[in-house]
Amino acid sequence: MDMLEKYAHLLVEYCLEIKEGDRLLIRTTTAAEPLVREVYRHASRAGAMVFTDLAVEGQGRMLVDEAPESLLDREDPFFLQAMQEFECYLAILAPYNLKEMNGVDPQRMARRAKANQQAQEIYFQRIADRSLRRCLCQFPTISQAHESGMSTEAYSRFVYEACRLYDTDPVASWLEVRAMQQRIVDVLNTCSDIHYQGKNVDLRFSTAGRTWINSDGRSNMPSGEVFTSPVEDSVQGMIRFSYPGLYQGRDVEGVTLWVKDGWIERWEATKGQDFWIISFLRKGLDDSGKPRSVPMTGLNRCREIFFLMKRSAAPCIWPSANPTFNVVG
Repeated sequence: MDMLEKYAHLLVEYCLEIKEGDRLLIRTTTAAEPLVREVYRHASRAGAMVFTDLAVEGQGRMLVDEAPESLLDREDPFFLQAMQEFECYLAILAPYNLKEMNGVDPQRMARRAKANQQAQEIYFQRIADRSLRRCLCQFPTISQAHESGMSTEAYSRFVYEACRLYDTDPVASWLEVRAMQQRIVDVLNTCSDIHYQGKNVDLRFSTAGRTWINSDGRSNMPSGEVFTSPVEDSVQGMIRFSYPGLYQGRDVEGVTLWVKDGWIERWEATKGQDFWIISFLRKGLDDSGKPRSVPMTGLNRCREIFFLMKRSAAPCIWPSANPTFNVVG
């Protein structure tokens, strides 16, 4: 079995748990065609009806840049139907150009996102209760390798290693991850107060009455984290992200957040701050103009990392500087 066959087998059998009669939507770009072909093959053998939505190079930018305003405000009827009715959804990240949307009018991007808001709300409701079995994965592309400063071959190996595809039995390996992380979840679910303290972080929050969840590679491949939502008004402190991020084609670096009573009171970025503020506004804030903060803890092979999920954007990643992690029952 070659690498893409092993990848497809892992996605179909472990991540999506596809059964006969399931309907599966695969959404990605044409760059991921080799992986799409193998997933289609394995899912069909399992008895699933497979639908594909493959974007050509530059498609997202063409739509937002060149479409008339009436089209920007029109929802995608097929995606809406899939989110309402399908049992499985595989989103494969395979960008031709990570900075494709750089320079696009953010207001037009906001309108396009708003047009599909109904589908997004249904999507989040259904992945929460697992009535929609979703997996987000990655197919290595030249653009990703370039952004990481690696060769395409080295970057591909990096991704496949993170998915444990070089292991003799990747499914068995992820079942081990599940068991290991469940022990951590079981401990954290007995705790109520969390305090992260280190060179770039001093953050406290309560998880009283909240549930920690084991992210074991089924919803995201690769994965390796446990997460929860804190008591909203309990988050206090500061966190600094030295690791650069990329969101909607824009670079964001040197982000520092100051949080009080669960709200980001102040934020700074050495690069991309103006776009970051626009992103906050695009997602919608409360009347005081402040976004909520939601902590998450990562437990991957390479290092412990801390995620701060914001209402505005994808996760920023903070490389651990040997922080103190205190929990109180």
